[in-house]
Amino acid sequence: MDTEELKEIFRDCPTAMSIIKDQIGDVDGTATWYPWDTSAHREATLESVVQEVTDAWDAAGGLKTVGVGDLVGLYLAVKAENIEPSPRMKEYRHVADEAWAIIEEEIW
Repeated sequence: MDTEELKEIFRDCPTAMSIIKDQIGDVDGTATWYPWDTSAHREATLESVVQEVTDAWDAAGGLKTVGVGDLVGLYLAVKAENIEPSPRMKEYRHVADEAWAIIEEEIW
């Protein structure tokens, strides 16, 4: 998989897009973490992007800081690509559940 494919898969998740833009690039046609540092090269897998996104959310303050659009975008990518959600990602699910409850209560 190359970087453009990752961008397409995670296009609806701003955090993932920022991570891909800043930390991933192609090396010999393969999406690679830290392409500028040959000692740190490792393949950028779908699962590793999901893990990095949830790590970034945790570092930014956890559930209080995760935008609903960001969360939904990540879940859409996970579902579309049959990615195994990380244990931490599963904990973020209640944010989406709460958002949906608000939408149903306030709009419908």
